[in-house]
Amino acid sequence: MKWTTGGGLQMYDTMLGFLTNPQSAMYHIKINSTIYQITNEQTAWANYRAACRQFENKPFLVELYAGDALLHKKEKGRMLLDDVDNYNANDVLILTMQRLNISIAELKKLLADTELSLSNSRIDGWIRDKTDRKFVQMHHDELLIAIDVMLSNAIQAQKTPANILALRQKLGLTQIELAVALGMTATHHQVSRWENGLAEMPQTKWEKMQKLLK
Repeated sequence: MKWTTGGGLQMYDTMLGFLTNPQSAMYHIKINSTIYQITNEQTAWANYRAACRQFENKPFLVELYAGDALLHKKEKGRMLLDDVDNYNANDVLILTMQRLNISIAELKKLLADTELSLSNSRIDGWIRDKTDRKFVQMHHDELLIAIDVMLSNAIQAQKTPANILALRQKLGLTQIELAVALGMTATHHQVSRWENGLAEMPQTKWEKMQKLLK
């Protein structure tokens, strides 16, 4: 499947190939008798909705399958409404936390430094199973704030000259004081070289510097 500049979706048999055995695909979209393989669940749902929105597909039955299980279908002669979605803000939050290796406790700490005023029980509810009575549906404005602080934290955790300088200033230490705190000779020269990108800061020193903040 190929996205066009106009936002539409076009099918290319030469790119994806016609599947004689659609059940071999983890996910596939079926438009009449033509079947297209998709390996990723999120991509499958996104491409399915895009195919259903195409006016040229209005006369056709469009179906989304996982293996041989039908997940969703658009009837012939109809257009699919955009409110068909298999994921919500909670799913995006959980995936982001997993990718950035951030625990719920760390997320709470990051959110505590923002102007967002939420109870711990509400934040806990974001990552609970949807069948749990304590599950809390996350709002998109809350998601934007959470992702912003998590990404900012991840960027700040990168060992760059600018971040070394920023972290030292956040600790309120001079270059000499930082050197001493890291178990080095009381001189600013090595720290200065790190902050100016003239030398690579050892990972052990960077990790120790981050622990000083905690």
